[in-house]
Amino acid sequence: EIEKYADKNIITARQLGSDNNILFSIDEGSKNKVSIIQKGSRNNVEGDPRARGIEDESNQNLVKIRQYGMDNNALVDIDEGADKNSLIILQRGSNNTADVGGIDGEIEYSDRNTANMAQFGSDNKVALEITKSAVGFEGSDNNTISAIQRGASNNTAVKILIGSDKNSIRIAQFGSSNENN
Repeated sequence: EIEKYADKNIITARQLGSDNNILFSIDEGSKNKVSIIQKGSRNNVEGDPRARGIEDESNQNLVKIRQYGMDNNALVDIDEGADKNSLIILQRGSNNTADVGGIDGEIEYSDRNTANMAQFGSDNKVALEITKSAVGFEGSDNNTISAIQRGASNNTAVKILIGSDKNSIRIAQFGSSNENN
């Protein structure tokens, strides 16, 4: 966990096997780099439940998550004034979920962030949500999201935009029986 005012740190975590969990958070930190690699099945990466990922004015951080196997999950929030952060999620296998909003994660009240997700295999899901925190607050603006899915059998991309402006979402799906909701 990168705590308040922690800047320019590098964290690398590698896990082999199944049923592994990594919790992380960047809270009021800038220019940190987090790299997480998991190989196996039923692995999870998520923002620490107390902080849920990148938040509280954490700026210009880079988070890379790579998961190889089946039934893996990556859940990341970018919240509360966290601006100009980059998130990269790569998943190879089947029945994986990349969640930057939509199920449990979100980009909320944060601007100019970039999230790139790529999934290779079948039955994978990308969930996206960009929102504002409450009525009267500014929305989340000028964020760029891209999702690429290659494979078959109901790959799904969900997108919801609430109270936010000038965001860009690009979704590319290659294969058969894909959905884009």
